[in-house]
Amino acid sequence: MDREEGSLLTLEHALKSALSHKKGVLKESTYGQYENAYNRFIDWCKQNMIAGVLINEFNRRQFATYLNYLKKEGNNPTSVNNNKRAISALFSKLVADYVIEFNPIAGIKTETSKPLKNRPFTVVQLTKVLKFCESNDPYMLNFIKFMVFAMLRPREVIRLQKKSITDNLIFVDTKKGMATINIIDKLKPLVSELVAQCSSDEDTLLTYKNKPMVWTASEKGKTNVFTRRFKKIKDKIGLDENYGLYSFRHTAIYHLYQSYMDDGLSHSEIINKLLPITRHKSEKELTAYLREVGAMLPPDYSERFTFNL
Repeated sequence: MDREEGSLLTLEHALKSALSHKKGVLKESTYGQYENAYNRFIDWCKQNMIAGVLINEFNRRQFATYLNYLKKEGNNPTSVNNNKRAISALFSKLVADYVIEFNPIAGIKTETSKPLKNRPFTVVQLTKVLKFCESNDPYMLNFIKFMVFAMLRPREVIRLQKKSITDNLIFVDTKKGMATINIIDKLKPLVSELVAQCSSDEDTLLTYKNKPMVWTASEKGKTNVFTRRFKKIKDKIGLDENYGLYSFRHTAIYHLYQSYMDDGLSHSEIINKLLPITRHKSEKELTAYLREVGAMLPPDYSERFTFNL
């Protein structure tokens, strides 16, 4: 299709065409986000009588109006940016395919936001959570063990299948790319038990039925199963919105940092030990992460004050 032919496409049909081309190159979860963003945007366009305008007549002022609409609807900056990023990617695809000359969304200011980072648990909080799980939802402990002992994120845990395990290694697609993770001794019994229960290489290790099985739900749907499951637990013991599944990974990394400090290691020595475990890209990134989760708090410095109040 040349640019002249492409310019005769409507906004709706041009973006739908770009979306269809993305299906084969994006992860399932990413494509789902693009599809949701597209549907939401086109619904708004139809309500405002612009879904049928020619693609090359759509302008940045109209999209800015859409972004303002999302904000007024109560969407947080992260949600607004995710929608903007997805639709912008579709316009960029149209530029690459010579359907339009430029991306009308490029250059629109991105909303700034400070995402809420789940806090690490205190010793008392972690003890309460684990005891409650033991008594009321012991299967949830399996999910927690992968987050703590393999340093996996929730979405990475639900990606685990029998075929992800080879000897004493886990192979999983992570936020940073494909990762190879050593199965430490504390995790080996659980992994062996789950693998033995599998009947197919395609079996997901942890599922809503509390046993390995082929699970065809979306990654978001699978993750939500365990997110909701943990929410029931934390609500029962009085933990607020500052705590979630990510709190287990933060707690594990916090604990390792403090443990190495107790052994007398310097900060740089600890960073070198933690990098292959946490799989952060750089020392700078890991240091910033440790600062955010409170692992690098200074010891008591009261004696440094030479006056009393």
